Amino acid sequence: MAQQLGRYSFVSDTIITSDITWIANQFVSHNITIDSLATLTITDTLFISNGARIIVRPGGKLVVDGGTLTTSCTGEMWQGVFVEGHSNLHQTEACQGTVVLRNGAVIENALCGIRTGAPGDTGNTSTGGIIRCFNSVFRNCAKSVAFLPYADTVSGTTIRNNFSGFPNCTFTVDDNNLFAANDTSFDTHVSLWDVRGVSFEGCTFNNATTAMTYDRGYAIKAEDAGFSISTLCDTVYTEPTTDCQCPADKATYSQFGGFLTAVSANTTGNTYYVSVDEAGFSNNGTGVSVSGNSHVTVTRNDFDMNSLPGTLMEGTGLLLNGCTGYLVEENNFRRRVLSGTFPFVGISVANSGTAANSLYRNSFLHLNKAVQVTGTNGGYHNTVGLECACNTFSGDQYDIYVSANSDMAQQQGSASVGADNSFTGTTASSLYNAGYRTMDYYHSTGSGFLPYNQTSNVYIWKSLAANPCLSTLCDDGSHTPLPPDPIKLPDAGYLSLKAQYDTLLSAYVSRGYAGILADTSNNHNSSSDILSARLCLTQLGELERELHARSGTAVRALPRDTLLDLPALESWFAATPGLSGQYSLAETEFLSGGNNAQILQEITTLLTTQEERDEYDNYMAFNALKESLSGAVPGHANWPVATEGQIAELQRIAEAGTGRSSVMARGVLCFFFGICYDDEDMATETRRAAAKDGEGIPGYSAVSMKIYPNPARNTLHVEFEGTDNPQGTLTVTDITGVVHYVETPHCDVSTNGVTIDVSNLTPGLYVVSFRNGKGVVVRKFVKL
Repeated sequence: MAQQLGRYSFVSDTIITSDITWIANQFVSHNITIDSLATLTITDTLFISNGARIIVRPGGKLVVDGGTLTTSCTGEMWQGVFVEGHSNLHQTEACQGTVVLRNGAVIENALCGIRTGAPGDTGNTSTGGIIRCFNSVFRNCAKSVAFLPYADTVSGTTIRNNFSGFPNCTFTVDDNNLFAANDTSFDTHVSLWDVRGVSFEGCTFNNATTAMTYDRGYAIKAEDAGFSISTLCDTVYTEPTTDCQCPADKATYSQFGGFLTAVSANTTGNTYYVSVDEAGFSNNGTGVSVSGNSHVTVTRNDFDMNSLPGTLMEGTGLLLNGCTGYLVEENNFRRRVLSGTFPFVGISVANSGTAANSLYRNSFLHLNKAVQVTGTNGGYHNTVGLECACNTFSGDQYDIYVSANSDMAQQQGSASVGADNSFTGTTASSLYNAGYRTMDYYHSTGSGFLPYNQTSNVYIWKSLAANPCLSTLCDDGSHTPLPPDPIKLPDAGYLSLKAQYDTLLSAYVSRGYAGILADTSNNHNSSSDILSARLCLTQLGELERELHARSGTAVRALPRDTLLDLPALESWFAATPGLSGQYSLAETEFLSGGNNAQILQEITTLLTTQEERDEYDNYMAFNALKESLSGAVPGHANWPVATEGQIAELQRIAEAGTGRSSVMARGVLCFFFGICYDDEDMATETRRAAAKDGEGIPGYSAVSMKIYPNPARNTLHVEFEGTDNPQGTLTVTDITGVVHYVETPHCDVSTNGVTIDVSNLTPGLYVVSFRNGKGVVVRKFVKL
């Protein structure tokens, strides 16, 4: 039976070696370490001093059962909980440290409430800790939870879901925070780096501060991570339903409010599952931002865009940048009235590539641009690409807006089945096409299906049949939904379609049909050649759309399984037409620890345009960086240890274009080094000069910064020289992104520099960044 202790004060390091329950207030001025096979249960309040932390060793367990972990010193923040593990062992309580919060437990005023890994571990060898939080609260932490890389590899090619999860938890910051007094700031409630399967069910994420104006942080910020946001359904409920949704009176929905970006998911190529389902977003700059990810799912969410937090001047519900294979269905984007001042965009899609993608069965109300399309979103043979079908547009200024120098699928709907979007009360244009391709829009006879005031390069056609617009998510009684279990390997029917597609594509190329269709004068081709070329193109488009629909369904389902079968994923990517499948195949091979050189070489045979060749060159440079940083863990790049030269190369890749490789590089720079780009401005960015030794990241700041001593034990001195903009902000962050020092309101570099007390920092790797009107310069140091 566990020993119970009443009120007691601990004034030196304490090691818990047996099961103990603390049933009254405790005061701790030094570290607490929970050793292997020991459990510490806290049922009241534990007051912890600013320099102290709780360390849960592998096999140890911390349980906060209705208790509170908080600071013991007025105005000061404590370090948080470190849950250690073994990155090369399975995720069991015997092998990993475990933290459990339940019954209204609270963690507050910590620099980082809970993080995986041991203090000072820069090689990510002690990750794998389990965090299970039920009906708990994280309040006024600079960061609530930080996950560092861990993969529970069952075999070399099968990865198990992380056991960590957060049912019915609240993450909040408000004006009672201690950030400014502790030289820190709020960045994100939960950061996820290179983990798979962390779940959030019925959680509330909130930034209720009034002092934060523009940079209001994130609720969830992920890099190379798989996670799910979903409804918490009353487990007592057992009555059968006609669909796959929890009844509203039994459901607790996830809610997000008050952030610059509520959910941000970036990738460097990991094929982990990202799903945001049935969540509510209100008062955010951007609700969900996804960059570079393939096959993300965003479904049945409500984006209330009636207000913006802080001093933000524009709002976006869903941003998809450099993504493909996504499922975006049955989301609601709404305002009470149309804004005449601030631009509100429902869905912004940039550079989906040449694959068939769809925005399906979503609703939009009173938005300036309901769907905004930027960059390349169409196939090279024109009939495939991004399609909008079965959406409902009501009272928008522009319903579908294709930006200049951009495109989407030239054919929206088909002669046999209409796109059948519904347009009501549009004030400017239902189909505004400022792009470089014409558009053929097909619709059936029906109320509201005819677009309003389309541009002259959009041609309207009647389809033979109406689009049934059936849900692909639930059984609404009118059809049979897709099977819940993934199809492990491409079946005979799919492979037969793929063979037809390959044969037809070969004919399209060998017979010069692309040139025939490009000859607008038609002086050199017979009418029969032109008809044959058009027929072949139409058939290619129909086959490609069907193949992408089937493979997309399988590829979204496979990572959703408890065990991620990498060879099964590779089999689908290998059989998927176009470039996106081949890049995903190479990335999955990298993740499994294999050599993807041959796959990448074979991609060169598929390149048809200069844009695709430029993107391939940029991607190869990014892939080389990943390989150079994979170190002892194949398939997993340790980005925080990148040298200044490698950071400069990342920046060059980020600015080389607007393709997926640049998007992925920008994600790494923002997540790990605080160098964040405005995605919408990237199209006009110019490549900056090459880095010079000692001058930091080129083009980002007209200042040279040096730090010493490095490594540092007690103090770190920062010196500047050579700037035409002397004022800026100096910050120190650890590799999980927690801010440990910020010079506010400004650091004047014309002085003799800044001396920072680092004596209380945990040993490990840290990033020093200086931001001014020119941008950011970055240095790293090791704390001993």
